Amino acid sequence: MVIFFDRSTRYALYFLAASALPAAAQVVDDGQILEPRIPGIAGVTNNVTITQSLMAMAANDAIFNRPSSPFVVGLAFEDEDNCGKGVWGRSTIGTADLEGDTTVDGSVTLPTELEMDYYGVQLGGDYACFNGFYNGWDLAFGLTGGVNVGDTEQPVFELNGSGTGLTDTQSSTTETDFTQRYLGVYMVANRGPFSADIQLRFEDAEFDIENDPKSGFAGLGLDTEFDSTGYTLSGAASYVVPFRNSDTLAFIPAAGFAISRTDTDDIGFEDGSRLEIGETESNLGFIGGTIAGAQIAPDGLSATTYFGTATIYNDFADDQEARFVDGGTVGELEYTTLETYGELSAGVNYTRILDPGDLANARQLNASVRADARFGEFIEGYGLTAQVRLQF
Repeated sequence: MVIFFDRSTRYALYFLAASALPAAAQVVDDGQILEPRIPGIAGVTNNVTITQSLMAMAANDAIFNRPSSPFVVGLAFEDEDNCGKGVWGRSTIGTADLEGDTTVDGSVTLPTELEMDYYGVQLGGDYACFNGFYNGWDLAFGLTGGVNVGDTEQPVFELNGSGTGLTDTQSSTTETDFTQRYLGVYMVANRGPFSADIQLRFEDAEFDIENDPKSGFAGLGLDTEFDSTGYTLSGAASYVVPFRNSDTLAFIPAAGFAISRTDTDDIGFEDGSRLEIGETESNLGFIGGTIAGAQIAPDGLSATTYFGTATIYNDFADDQEARFVDGGTVGELEYTTLETYGELSAGVNYTRILDPGDLANARQLNASVRADARFGEFIEGYGLTAQVRLQF
């Protein structure tokens, strides 16, 4: 039976998002009038942080940068040469609609919404030994790197008269363009039906953010660029359980984690005030299961595997904090993580044993296409991932 499944650890999308407010709005906290833009700044905080979360997870295959397992596949045939080099590439594209809440100075909680479009390219290379070369284990050691590019759009609504919620009147739009680059190392281990991987990635991102006011509104006075840096440590494990009386059908339970830390530059406004996001974190865990069925070609040189996967994710990180500083006035912001959400995936994998001289003398070709749908109380997203690997 030839079954391979590219298991993706689902990166954290901890989401925060409160909408921005026009300069005329005021929020009252225990009788104190706060800086009018505080709720609007909360929206900017959410916009930036959720973008980082999604990116942090495409080591992704990303709801955006959710770190996925490296695309390492065992040999589908016995070979006297158990070791060799492998190269692989992965591309992703997708979209997501998100909602969330941000609490300002512990008193006013405001909702927001955010739309994101993204695409990314990832490359990897490794040295792997198969057929139990290491005391019964197959091991691969590799390097990976990639780029993720995208944009977000966030509508900003007016505060109502009581300062406790938002109206349906849009006052401005906050737009963000981002580019993330990353490098990482990984190891993949396999023994019989058991497989596990671990990887460490270092990430750097550039943001270009702008708030565009509607006619008659002041907006936030925001048009700037800033950077963020961080790292993600992720791992996953799975076990292939063949169905009874079947050589081509299997159930594959999986579990994993992704721990991410990101540090963001202060974001400056035209009047000299600043938003301090500082270090943010995500502690994501997931469990899931895949049903996969393989079809072997009559010549015995290729196989096609169809699979469907259901996964549940939870971010165990505490609520995140930021603050807005305008002279001697400081506004405290607190936003929640995405917490629990689900994902359904379906796709097809293809394996081909190559003849000597084919494709630069590679021994095996693997290719995969997968569609994902993610859903939860605060998220609805869709993505498409394609990848290919040559084993030499």
